[in-house]
Amino acid sequence: MTGNYVIYGIISVIVYDTMSAIGGVLLGRVKLPFSNATMEGMLVGMASLAIVLFLFTNQLIGTFAITVVAALAEAYGFEDNLAIPVTTSLMAMALRLPVIT
Repeated sequence: MTGNYVIYGIISVIVYDTMSAIGGVLLGRVKLPFSNATMEGMLVGMASLAIVLFLFTNQLIGTFAITVVAALAEAYGFEDNLAIPVTTSLMAMALRLPVIT
């Protein structure tokens, strides 16, 4: 369905999920409404993912959109390890971001 854009999902779940968990455990104090995620974990995950994606794509708006989608998918998705790669791959495809090789 998403073809080569699946790489965005793989990178997103690896970077965002890992870094937000570390940030949440080490720094987390403020819980997001209706979620077990923390604001600090979300921000660490978003910053980490934004840096990695920007280095690969050099696309500021696309990078920002994917990081927001990843953050929302993790905080409010049913199963974040499924929601993050699916939503970020679809967003990359919708924005026609360059395919990372």
